[in-house]
Amino acid sequence: MKNVKQTILAITIGSLFVSGTATANELFDFTGYARAGISTTSDGGEQGCFGSGADGHYAGRLGDECETYMELGFGKGFELDGDKSVYVNSRLSYETAQGAQFNDYQSGTEPGSPSSASDIALREINVVANGYLDFAPEASIWAGKRFYKRRDVGLLDLFYLNNSGYGAGLENVSTGLGDFSAAWMVADQDAFAGKANASGFRVVQVNKLDLRLDNIELSDNAKLGLAMIYGSGDLNNSQDVAKEPSDSGFFLSAYADYSVFEGTHTAVIQYSNDAMADSAWSNASGSKVETYATWEGNLDHSLRFIAYGNQPISETLKFDYSLLYAQAETLSSVNVSEDKPYRLSMVISPYYQWDDVHATRLELGYSQQKESYNVEDQDLYKIMLVQEFSPQLTDTLTPMLRAYAGSFFGNVAENERGANNDGEDGNIRFGVQMTASW
Repeated sequence: MKNVKQTILAITIGSLFVSGTATANELFDFTGYARAGISTTSDGGEQGCFGSGADGHYAGRLGDECETYMELGFGKGFELDGDKSVYVNSRLSYETAQGAQFNDYQSGTEPGSPSSASDIALREINVVANGYLDFAPEASIWAGKRFYKRRDVGLLDLFYLNNSGYGAGLENVSTGLGDFSAAWMVADQDAFAGKANASGFRVVQVNKLDLRLDNIELSDNAKLGLAMIYGSGDLNNSQDVAKEPSDSGFFLSAYADYSVFEGTHTAVIQYSNDAMADSAWSNASGSKVETYATWEGNLDHSLRFIAYGNQPISETLKFDYSLLYAQAETLSSVNVSEDKPYRLSMVISPYYQWDDVHATRLELGYSQQKESYNVEDQDLYKIMLVQEFSPQLTDTLTPMLRAYAGSFFGNVAENERGANNDGEDGNIRFGVQMTASW
């Protein structure tokens, strides 16, 4: 049945493509993002970090990024007659382990070598076609592997809506109320039964239906977006006979982008349950589907509120901010330290813009959380002073150099280094980091 679905989808998309001719302007896109830096601490050695791009930084990401990370995107496009276009997109990423800085050579392909604490991954490979639908010429069709309509809090490196991966869909159909998008996405979950796949792993395929309605105008300065992701396990025959669990669940999101006193702000509310229960709790929200629970501490449902934005006070003084609160409930209270886990995050980052390229920033952060396996609250405080150099070379290229100094406090910082009785609590860290996006 899966093969039939995929064949029908391929034929449908293929028939749309043959109707156009590539007598077109050829385009090449090179996009990317990178961060890397050097750092040390007053106690010596590498700084310890309390978050990552996968987990988010709930006390703020400045001064808390230990890994080197890079994405390189390469795209080939054709602009055709009649407002039609076709793009082929690809993206690779490179990431080191936290704190892994091996001089001038690092390899992800030499097992056992000290320099092999790194990873290269395929993040995107897809085709997007615009202008081929007679009933909605403004819309796009796409298929492949894709970063799909992601939304994030930059201060935390937290993607609170991120149903990325393999899929196909219809995007940005104008309805008069808003822009409608629908996608079929798939994900894999570990299984105990069934035939092993090509890599020798047993997995349950999870089908996800992703529906969006964006750009709903509330006023001249406010727009609303709605998202619904439904995920359900799709068992094969042997998994069905073995009675593999194949739970389903919903992840619902509402997000409003608005402007007040020349500031840009976003408010978000999210709810998820059952197989999607982690979605309103973790980073990369919407990508993870738990078709069955592995222990009593797995979540039954979760609720999350987020507010973030940027507000100018004057032409030179501005601040970024984020507020987050998440509350969940576990499947059971048996063998669980906390059956109602919660998370609180508050970050404020005021900065003074000296001129077009120089700014001084003070970032204050606080997080408190209690996961289902925590006996005590996990508290983390941060203060970080940063001098930024950021020339905007073009509309899309903005490199940045940051020199920073600061410290973390709280029991999370105390427990960061087991070999040091003081941990990272009050340990001053300083360094220089580059980031760039283009």
